[in-house]
Amino acid sequence: NTVRKTLVKLHSIFEKAIELKLISDNPLKGYKAPAYQQPKRQVLTPEEQLSIENYADNGSVSMLRLIAAWFVLQMYSGLRYSDLAVWDEDKMVKGNKLYFSDEKTKTPHYIPIYPALKRAIERIRDFRAIPENQVCNRGLKEIAGYCDITIPLTTHIARHTFAVTYLDNGGSLDVLKELLGHSNIKQTAIYWRISSIQYLTHCRL
Repeated sequence: NTVRKTLVKLHSIFEKAIELKLISDNPLKGYKAPAYQQPKRQVLTPEEQLSIENYADNGSVSMLRLIAAWFVLQMYSGLRYSDLAVWDEDKMVKGNKLYFSDEKTKTPHYIPIYPALKRAIERIRDFRAIPENQVCNRGLKEIAGYCDITIPLTTHIARHTFAVTYLDNGGSLDVLKELLGHSNIKQTAIYWRISSIQYLTHCRL
C-alpha cells in the first residue's frame, strides 16, 4: 500500500511537470500502481498492553521507555501518530476531556479522560517529544522482544488496540467513529468485526 501511494503521488507530480512543460513525457507511463490491499489489523491482548505499560515505567533502556510511554498514550487515546507529533497538553487537555482537531481530517472532537488515559498523560510529562514515526516503529520491535509480544509492533497497533478494547467494553460503533475521526462508519466497522471474531474465539476456548 505504501508503494501504491508513492506511485500515485509520483504520477501526479510527473503529469504536473508535463503540464508546466518541465518534462516531455511521464517516465512512469504505462506502469500501473498495484491495487490497494486492506491491511490486516492486529491488536494487543490486555496482558500485552500492561506489559508495555510496565516497560514504560520500569524498562532498562531510556529511549525505549520513551517510545513505550508515547505508545501507551496512543493505546489509551486512539490518537494517530500525527496527532501525538503536535501534542500540547496545555492546549489539548481541558478538565476531564482531551480536545483536539486531528491532523489528518482536521475534525474537532474530544475523548473523555478515564483513569488509564490520565496515567498515560501524566507519564509523558517526564519524557521529551515523541521521536519520528520510523524511530518509534524500530524501537517498538525491540520493546516487543522484551515483552514477549510476537506480532510486529507499530504505532498503528496502538490505535487498533484502542478501538477494539473500546468495543470489547461495550462501546458504541457510532461513538468510536467520532473518537477515531473517521469520515465513514465503514472504516470503523472493521474494528467491530475484529472484536466479534475475538469474542467468538474466546467463547470456543
